[in-house]
Amino acid sequence: METTGPSLGHVVLEIGGRQGGLVVHLPPEFEGDEIEIRRLCEPWAGRHVAVRARPAIERPVFAAVFGPLEEGQYELRRRDWRREARSHRVEVVGGEVVDTHWPMSDDA
Repeated sequence: METTGPSLGHVVLEIGGRQGGLVVHLPPEFEGDEIEIRRLCEPWAGRHVAVRARPAIERPVFAAVFGPLEEGQYELRRRDWRREARSHRVEVVGGEVVDTHWPMSDDA
């Protein structure tokens, strides 16, 4: 069973070599929603994570954290098609954590 609510612990990502991580910042209204990811040109296979509130200095940050991911281009979408059907693209870099914001562009 998945839990929602604030993430109180640290996030640990196993990255290095050709493996990278991805942090997607989202608006607070996405809390509890799931963000799905796939490599470009591959079918959606159901890999997803929940958007969680994460402690920060001034106010919580709402984010979905993915890792490890093989370096390359990926597509993200909100799993709830009733609210939003568009997707967004991002490039994961091996040995790094890519930090991006939703939506990344209006034309993605």
